[in-house]
Amino acid sequence: MSSLAAGPAAAQPRSSPGRKKAKPSDPTASEAASIAAILGKLSERSGRVYRPTTPTHARLILRLLRGGHSEMDLRKVVWDRANEWAEDPKMDQYLRPATLFGPEKFADYLAQALAADAALVKVNGHKPNVMPDSEFRLHLLGDGGRDR
Repeated sequence: MSSLAAGPAAAQPRSSPGRKKAKPSDPTASEAASIAAILGKLSERSGRVYRPTTPTHARLILRLLRGGHSEMDLRKVVWDRANEWAEDPKMDQYLRPATLFGPEKFADYLAQALAADAALVKVNGHKPNVMPDSEFRLHLLGDGGRDR
């Protein structure tokens, strides 16, 4: 038999049994760490648990990260919307990945968060959204950073 008879399958290297081949849609280790950090912050701020292993949540965040947004961009949206909505029972329900990171609203939420950052820098001279949440709340709301 000639080597042509074996066909293209013969040229393919065999993968190790039990080892899953990474797909292009799978997050890299760095992206997975960012997804976990972002959802961890959202879970902390919303009082709900959002797992980085939930495919829908991971895909929303991965799309934004691969679209050129940084982890800090997404965290700024979480901080800004949490500060804006957390005390409002009507809006609190929207502190979730589908709302914050969905294609319809993310750009608007990021613009609002960046505007809040610019206001903080202008008024207080602080670096934008890199302070602990309690200090961030102190400057935004003037409530001494107290949790309610």
